[in-house]
Amino acid sequence: MITVSTRCESDTILAMPSRSCGAGQTEKTAKEALDEAVGKENAAAAGSGTGGGAGGADGSGSDSGGDGMTAAEKEALENMRNKVSEAAAKYEKEKKDFEECKKKLAEAKQRVADIKQQLADYDVKLAAQTQLHIQQKELKKKAKQAKIEAAEVKVKAAEEKFEKLDSIRVQKDTVLARVKADNRVAQANLLKHKKSHEEAKKFLEFARLRLQKLRGVKIAPPTKSGASLAGGVSVLVLASALAATLA
Repeated sequence: MITVSTRCESDTILAMPSRSCGAGQTEKTAKEALDEAVGKENAAAAGSGTGGGAGGADGSGSDSGGDGMTAAEKEALENMRNKVSEAAAKYEKEKKDFEECKKKLAEAKQRVADIKQQLADYDVKLAAQTQLHIQQKELKKKAKQAKIEAAEVKVKAAEEKFEKLDSIRVQKDTVLARVKADNRVAQANLLKHKKSHEEAKKFLEFARLRLQKLRGVKIAPPTKSGASLAGGVSVLVLASALAATLA
């Protein structure tokens, strides 16, 4: 990730060409000073040679040496040479500084290009990550919606099944209630029939005893083993006798 400090550094690097231009101007000034000093030295040497020749002709060059230059001229020439040496050293230094500045400028330009490339790569990466995040969010949203729809389908199916089962339960409850009502009616009819049967048995027993009494037949108590069969036969006999008597 490109930090703020890197941006500031790049801004600082972008400001360096002005310094390079200043170094170029200093180099130009130093070179001009050197050329001017060399020109002056050459002019002084030429003037001293001319003066020496003239002195030798008129015999007035007693203060000059064997090279035809006076002490003042030699001192001036030495000072000029020193200035030329200083200017040359300064020129070499400025030239070296200029080359170093050019090197730093090239490095700065390369760093700026690298930073711009990093920024471009970061922008591409950020755009890709943003797009991926949007796609993942959309997929999650669709998956959630699909789960909700599936749950709604299941709930609807369960409600329909419950309604069917509840309808069946209501039908069964209705049938059961009707069966219970029919059973109660049947139980009541059974009790009524049993009561009528008991009354009929009592009446027939009463008639049997009365007929036997009227005929003078000795009444024998019914046995336990054949009580039911004898009672049934007796009932039929008494019914027949009663019918004959009444006729």
